[in-house]
Amino acid sequence: MHHRTCLSCLLVWILMVWGGVSPAQNLVPTVFPSSTAAAEAWAGGPGTPAAQAERTGVRFTIPFDREMDRVYWDADVRLDLSSTPILEIDLSCDRPEAMRSLMIYAKSGAGWYIWTVPLIQSGRSVVSLHRSRATVEGTPTGWDRIERIRISPWKGEAVAASLLLHGLTAQPMKVIIVQGETGYANAGEKSVGRTAANRVSRWLGLGGIPHTVISESEAARGLASGISVVILPYNPQLSTGFLKTLRNAVNRGAKLIVMYSSSDSLAGLMEVALQPAQQTRDISRWREIQWMGRRPAPAPERTYQTSWSIGPIRPVGRDARVAAVWGNAIGQASKDVALVETRRGFWFSSVLQEDDETGKTDLLVALCGELDPSLLYNAAAQARRGAGRLGSRPSFAASLDEIQRLASRSSLNRDTLEAFSARAKALNHRVQSADRNQSPDKLLGATRALDGVMRMAYSLGQEPKSGEWCAVWEHDGTGLYPGDWDRTCRMLADHGVTALFVNALWAGLAHYPSEFAPPSNTYKHYGDQLAQAVKAARAHGLEVHLWMVCWMLDNAPADFVARQAKAGALQQTADGKQKSWLNPASPAARSYQLSLIREAITRYDLDGIHLDYIRYPDRNSDYGPLTRRTFTADTGISPARWPGDVQSGGPNAAAFDRWRCEQVSSFVREVRKLTRSLDPKLQLSAAVWGGYPDIVHSIGQDWAEWIARDWVDFVCPMNYADRLPAFTALLASQAQLPQARQKVRPGIGVTSGESRLTSDQVIEQILAVRRAGYSGFALFDLSKTLELDTLPALRRGVLRQP
Repeated sequence: MHHRTCLSCLLVWILMVWGGVSPAQNLVPTVFPSSTAAAEAWAGGPGTPAAQAERTGVRFTIPFDREMDRVYWDADVRLDLSSTPILEIDLSCDRPEAMRSLMIYAKSGAGWYIWTVPLIQSGRSVVSLHRSRATVEGTPTGWDRIERIRISPWKGEAVAASLLLHGLTAQPMKVIIVQGETGYANAGEKSVGRTAANRVSRWLGLGGIPHTVISESEAARGLASGISVVILPYNPQLSTGFLKTLRNAVNRGAKLIVMYSSSDSLAGLMEVALQPAQQTRDISRWREIQWMGRRPAPAPERTYQTSWSIGPIRPVGRDARVAAVWGNAIGQASKDVALVETRRGFWFSSVLQEDDETGKTDLLVALCGELDPSLLYNAAAQARRGAGRLGSRPSFAASLDEIQRLASRSSLNRDTLEAFSARAKALNHRVQSADRNQSPDKLLGATRALDGVMRMAYSLGQEPKSGEWCAVWEHDGTGLYPGDWDRTCRMLADHGVTALFVNALWAGLAHYPSEFAPPSNTYKHYGDQLAQAVKAARAHGLEVHLWMVCWMLDNAPADFVARQAKAGALQQTADGKQKSWLNPASPAARSYQLSLIREAITRYDLDGIHLDYIRYPDRNSDYGPLTRRTFTADTGISPARWPGDVQSGGPNAAAFDRWRCEQVSSFVREVRKLTRSLDPKLQLSAAVWGGYPDIVHSIGQDWAEWIARDWVDFVCPMNYADRLPAFTALLASQAQLPQARQKVRPGIGVTSGESRLTSDQVIEQILAVRRAGYSGFALFDLSKTLELDTLPALRRGVLRQP
């Protein structure tokens, strides 16, 4: 089935977007006959250097090598943005690490609308500014009366930088994501809907698809006639008004992408039939989406995802078809439908989850392009801007220089790297040719080929480091192939990994038989996961550390949580609401967790215990009666107002912060004493937050004291950052702490919620770890991305084995 718009509409879009003519005029002045004219149009703040005219825009010099925290430039405008849901700012920066943040302000009356622009790498970037995501300062008159635009960098590192503004334009809105408001069972499920909307928005942004996110109630008031694709990321039920809006939009030719819904009315509109929902306790059952038949570019053949429940569907409309089915952990296709295509759009049987960001991005680009071919030009333009760029390097040329530098010093791969350089140059010519010929399909293919060649060359040009420790966090507790730990451990060892953190124990759940923790469904289905992991790790020479999630009970059985609540062992917020977290001040909770650790050490041949969530959830806990009594008994302080006096800003807040840290730290001491008594060679480690010392106040985690006092053998700060400067800043800050280089093994967020890294970005961060003098690193987390992309790249170079 082909969803195609009329040729004349497509040609108009090509002329507007591809030919360089903006769909809307530049909203701010960027082209000037002289720097004097540029400085007059963009008035600098106090101490701010004057704006300068350049051929492709206006240049702002950022003198953060001086003692100043902020600079800004203002341009007076007269804009009505009330019908503009999204703007795009086009800019270049040579040293993004100089900026802690880049703020864009739109003044209206007595207030401002404000965006924070993320600059992940140097070079040229186009960033979407969603009106719905702007914060408000003061009391702006309204979006219809914008009178000034302000560009304001805030200081990061103490270096000078330069910012070149090429343009600020209003984009025609063709794609919207509708965040649900009705049909959710509870506040937690509604939060899942909000997260799903933000996740899909991120993927579309990475893919270059202009879009905005609106609420269901806003959508119910009607959609603009130009909307071509409506995405429902997780909308279980729809309001009557919203359904009416969707029917009207579909009648006008708009298409829908639905990511699970239980709405029969929506299913009727989309020409699919709903079947009873299915759940599984088998983690291996629904692990990938496999295409059947024709697959639109650039959708991957397989998109990886772990789903625990689906809403089965079948096509019933004219020309409707099953587009994709679910595959299991070893790639076997099932009969369970994952995706249906109809003349009205696409319907997934599950909400799309975090895993496989690259695959999900390409999948959504393909679906949007199938429903509205003009959107592929947006995706191709984005791909063209970043084609061939490695990591934090600003351009293809700078990246190619790096490959040639690596070739000049390589004795093993010099000829190969020179051949890759030649291949990259040829592919770059293909990119330029496809660009000139206005062929988005060819351009997307050429840019992906160029990116692949450059990353391959970059990985081959790296050198291994003898004796380097490399761990992987394994979150599911089953390995990549449930029931086959040997396959997972063999793969990890073959790729140079030396240690494995197996998440087989939670505060309220165990993936092995325990006398104390409730058994998990994984244990019931696949047996003792810790015993299987240890056996396989031993066979392949891997260290195996039991990864234990402390205190947090979110996945524990309800009856277990209820017993803890009845015993008074749970934490409370300031307003008296219970949290499903055990209280570190509870003797019973501490004793219980020590029993879990003792049991694991005495029963299994472990190399280490790895503590996670060894902290409070946030500053808003714990304020329960037990904490109040214990705080007073330990400190002699009896707050007159509880909890006000111990909350931030209260007279006893500092004392309470120290006391909270002691509850966590004293537990770490107890674990250390226990492990030393049972097995002196056993390593004790912890996954910790990277932002020390702020975390002492926010979550009661003083891990610097733990390493200084030898209460742990090492810590893995979760330094999850997309930007290399942010990552290196964390490394540098942590290196100042006593014993850091001996006892800190930084965590790299390959597939974390905070960072999603390509293989070249992972390599850059590993090289930064080495330069900072640390002895090893840990990768988060074991996934198909790690298996198929990251680890093969590392094995070619930084983890290459003799």
